[in-house]
Amino acid sequence: MNLKELTNALKESRAGLDAFVAELSPEEIEQPGACGPEWSVKDVLSHLTACEAEVVTHLAKARSGKPPTKIDYTDAEIDAQNAGWFKAYRDRQLDRVLADFQGVRRQLQRQIDGYADAGLKSRPAWLKGKSVAERVISEVIEHDQEHLVGLKAWRAGR
Repeated sequence: MNLKELTNALKESRAGLDAFVAELSPEEIEQPGACGPEWSVKDVLSHLTACEAEVVTHLAKARSGKPPTKIDYTDAEIDAQNAGWFKAYRDRQLDRVLADFQGVRRQLQRQIDGYADAGLKSRPAWLKGKSVAERVISEVIEHDQEHLVGLKAWRAGR
């Protein structure tokens, strides 16, 4: 996948989430139960923002010649990190959550723009067989889509 294709895929992925959120009232966005019993849509957006920020950090480190120290986590580590993020971001104002959600995508795009097409296709050792583009797809685009499917199911089931 080249830079243009990856950029378009990121835009399409985000457009789906943006359209979903735009259809909700602020009260609906903050209603618990959208993802499990506790998480609201706002909490899911905070979660996606935090996960995407990790990818931004990894790409920035790699571009500076310092591969990330850890990219693979156990299920228990993921659950602990998600619980920590939930607690840390739970009380953030909705406007701040939405601004961060948009801002992290701009940061990701800046990191991706720093890669040439060959760099996006490269398979550095720290990615354990994946290309840079494949990592962005799995950690950002597919993650966004996974949560969007769940959020749509929540909304349909209310």
